[in-house]
Amino acid sequence: MSAIALFSHIEQQLNALRAKTLKDLEEKAREREDQLRILSGSYLRLKDDFEYNVQLLDERDAELAQRHAELAQSAGEQKKQALACKQLQGKLSRAHEEAEMQQALLQQAEAVWQAQHDRLVSELGEARRVGEDALAAALAQQADAVKAMQAAQREAAELQAGLAAAEKEAELVGRQRDRLSRDLQECQRRVSELRQRQAEVSAQHTEVTSALHKQSEELQQEIAAERAQRTVAEASLAALAASEQRLQQQLEQTQVVRQAEKREAEKQLEALQGRHASDLAAADARRSSERAQHAQQAEQQAERHASRVLELQRQLDEAVRSGEAEAEASKAAAIRSAQRADKLAAQLDSAQHAAADQSCLTKELQADIPHSHVYFFTFKACAQELCTMAASSGWGSPIYT
Repeated sequence: MSAIALFSHIEQQLNALRAKTLKDLEEKAREREDQLRILSGSYLRLKDDFEYNVQLLDERDAELAQRHAELAQSAGEQKKQALACKQLQGKLSRAHEEAEMQQALLQQAEAVWQAQHDRLVSELGEARRVGEDALAAALAQQADAVKAMQAAQREAAELQAGLAAAEKEAELVGRQRDRLSRDLQECQRRVSELRQRQAEVSAQHTEVTSALHKQSEELQQEIAAERAQRTVAEASLAALAASEQRLQQQLEQTQVVRQAEKREAEKQLEALQGRHASDLAAADARRSSERAQHAQQAEQQAERHASRVLELQRQLDEAVRSGEAEAEASKAAAIRSAQRADKLAAQLDSAQHAAADQSCLTKELQADIPHSHVYFFTFKACAQELCTMAASSGWGSPIYT
């Protein structure tokens, strides 16, 4: 083979090899362009995702900053709530002190009423003894004066007048007894209303105290002590009602004794008139002046005795009304103190619930912060990994470091 042919053959082989190499290079270039387009699309998608995630992170950072501000505000409000709780506890302590002062005033009023009651009962007994002595003296004078007929007739007329006065006095005592009975019924009705109110307050108090936490146990004990004081006040009112009942019984017994004495005097008068009818004419002139004087003295003593009894009864009524008014005022003050304590307890409960809500919100915010940081660092690691893969493929440098 000549050199030209060999050269031509070599040139053909080189051209074929060049064409094959060029074809291979073109195929590789097309494949590389396809890979480049795919990677470019992935890059654009990753870039969009990255920008979107960066925007989400910015929004999350703003939300975290807002949450931190809310957390700080919640801490301040929690401090304010704690201060308000302390103030409410102070008010509650002052309310209990006022309740104790009202209880002391109630005890003082009861002591004063008891002293007045004892004094009036003593004076009433003394007046009763004086009246009995005066009645005995009058009967003795009547025994001496029944020897004269005309004097006996005048004495009978006087006794009839005294009987009418006694009946009027008995009627007055009956009206007073009815009035005392009505007052007693009114007092019992007030006591029943107070007991019903106490039952309602106790039920409300039980509902409130069931929702309180361990910090309000001392408050519950103080309220229970105040309820015991109310029971003592009710017992005092019951004792007052019993004392009024005893006074009413004493008045009834006094009326019965007076009626018995009146009947006994009438019987003695009739017996003396029948037994000494013959001696009355002889002793008329001698005993007329003495009997008139004795009768006048007896009438004056009876009038003084009746006025004294009425005055003692009036003082007793005034003392009873004063004691009832003081007891009602003390119980009203105790009820107002209990209502104020219940209101303060409700405010304390609301403050504790608000503090608990603020604490829950604080815990939720604190729990969200670690999750946000974990999400941020996870996304950052994914972005770095994608950038490293892109750099190793040869079509760009890392876009995120």
